[in-house]
Amino acid sequence: MTRWRSRGRSVPGSARPPRQHRDRQLAARTEIEQAFDSMLLVSGGRDPRSVANREVPAKVPLRPQGNEPVIVRVVWSDGSEEWRPARAVRWTPTHVMVAWRDSQTDPYSERHEWLRAGDVARSVSWLVPPQAGPRAGCRPTETA
Repeated sequence: MTRWRSRGRSVPGSARPPRQHRDRQLAARTEIEQAFDSMLLVSGGRDPRSVANREVPAKVPLRPQGNEPVIVRVVWSDGSEEWRPARAVRWTPTHVMVAWRDSQTDPYSERHEWLRAGDVARSVSWLVPPQAGPRAGCRPTETA
């Protein structure tokens, strides 16, 4: 018969931990696996596609450099393209690390991707042309 010490340690010469300890380990492992399975449900808002136009620069800054609002051009692995709001958190002269959430209410859906600087813009006035015609509140001038 094997005797067990407190704290789950066995007597010298015994190779197996106490049954209670094994059961706790198994329960903890099961809880962890269930937590990872539920992560998929929790972060169900994350887009399963990968970013096709991501490109990591040769030298990466080690610390965050800011939190600037930007608009990024994302080309997805399925070939579709979209412009979306993001935050620039690190940058080099040629690349920008951007962060965005696929679901605004789900913090687990946040992505961090390196993109070329040409795929990142601070403003999009060139993307949305201004409307032609008089502005609101302006009266047309009369000619005599």
